[in-house]
Amino acid sequence: MNIEELQRAIYKQAKQKALSLKCEASKELSNYLEDQQKSAKRKFSISNEKELKNAIEQSDIILVGDFHTFDQNNKNFLRIITKLISKNSDFVIAVEFIHNKYQHVVDAFLNDEITEIEFLEEIKYHDSWHFPWPHYKSFFELAKRFKIDVVAINSDGALPDRDQFAAKIINSINKKVLVFIGELHIVADKLPLKLKKMNSNNDILVIHQNIDDIFWELKQNQYIVKFNDREFSLQTSPPWIKYESLNYWFDYLDEDPDFDLNDYIMNQGVLLFNSSINDNFFEITKRISEVLQLEIDHSILENFNLYDHQSLKKVLQKVNLLKDKNIHDFLEKQLINGAIFNLPNSRIYYCSTYSFNRLVLIAGIHLHQIITESNKAFIDFNSQSSSLSYFTQKRIFSYLISKLINPFRKCDRYKDIHQNIVKDIIDCNSDDKLEKIIEDLNLEDLSDIGHILGSYMGELLYENLFLHKMKKYIFILECLKDTNFDKITLYFLIRSIFNHNYTNDTKRIF
Repeated sequence: MNIEELQRAIYKQAKQKALSLKCEASKELSNYLEDQQKSAKRKFSISNEKELKNAIEQSDIILVGDFHTFDQNNKNFLRIITKLISKNSDFVIAVEFIHNKYQHVVDAFLNDEITEIEFLEEIKYHDSWHFPWPHYKSFFELAKRFKIDVVAINSDGALPDRDQFAAKIINSINKKVLVFIGELHIVADKLPLKLKKMNSNNDILVIHQNIDDIFWELKQNQYIVKFNDREFSLQTSPPWIKYESLNYWFDYLDEDPDFDLNDYIMNQGVLLFNSSINDNFFEITKRISEVLQLEIDHSILENFNLYDHQSLKKVLQKVNLLKDKNIHDFLEKQLINGAIFNLPNSRIYYCSTYSFNRLVLIAGIHLHQIITESNKAFIDFNSQSSSLSYFTQKRIFSYLISKLINPFRKCDRYKDIHQNIVKDIIDCNSDDKLEKIIEDLNLEDLSDIGHILGSYMGELLYENLFLHKMKKYIFILECLKDTNFDKITLYFLIRSIFNHNYTNDTKRIF
């Protein structure tokens, strides 16, 4: 199984499960779905952020597609809001997830006349919408901060009637309108057509998100495409992540009989997987091991203990058994911060709450731990260089594996890094200099630096190894398998991976 076969297998499984969980669609909804699928198969061209930015600035109405369970779509919408704020644009946010009859409640919440819980109760959020509130909460935080009006555009009735109602509300607004609405509504002959019929002078921009067909047709380093000058798509995530979010919602949030609004807000809408998490984790680890040709026996792969915050007491007991005070104090802080980690020299892993991306990261840590054991690598946590080498290599490996599953994952690159120590390490020209830079750092600092360094190095390895299959980087991957935690190995990795003009590197926005 190669990388694309792995991705397609995960995609197929996630999509099939999502479709099986959906209740039988009405004829009307089926027609909307069919029209969307036809629309997705049109010809498109590669675009860029500048072209999209210009289109946003020149538009009166901007329709952005929402896949209701998927936070990546919400994050992109939030970035568009932020861009408009930075340009001092005078605009209004229109949202589908609130019925228009509750507009007075929206206004009260924006004016801090009611609390967040009162707001959600009065708009009957859980009964009428109940997709994760944290996905939308940030819109209101920005709206409050920058005095931006939020307009509710949902209504009762059939889908075409709801489009007609939304069009009427949007058309009545005398400002630029940024609309966040379900992706089925923004197909050309739906809401866009109704808006155009009401006012042919409206300059309407449609922004789709994460269309399946486009993902499989594109090279994976392209992120913004356009069908025409007024219709774009942001391709910022693989489609299986989207369907995993829907599966998660069906399994754990939809029609929850024990739903409690206060707990929901406190937990940011993130619930835990059930006991099948161990089966899912083993399956992911097994598939990745096969793709990387690690030749690890399945009996070894399935020998692990994976804990979450429901088992916090048990994990803390294990941490308290550690005799090294530095490691003990470090892991206590990791627990407090909700970090992902494994106990030193063990296959005991902690992850406070699970998501698909987090699970893949732990799979990378698990594989790294097994390789470490098999090569009898020695980790001296009393040595700064040994500790940094360990944290960095573990992060390179886990991040690289997470990129196989989610090639749209992003990390800070050179121009985004604000820790001078990290830049000094990247730029250093000798292992002795490296030793001097890190000699006074504690384990927490070294872990943070290893996280930043390892993510960036894993990003570059993915770009050069898996997308271009460069022999040199295959050699580096082999060196990672033959783990040795010392400053010589760390220096070799830094100099081998950072061998391009990295000072111009920056994280993409979308």
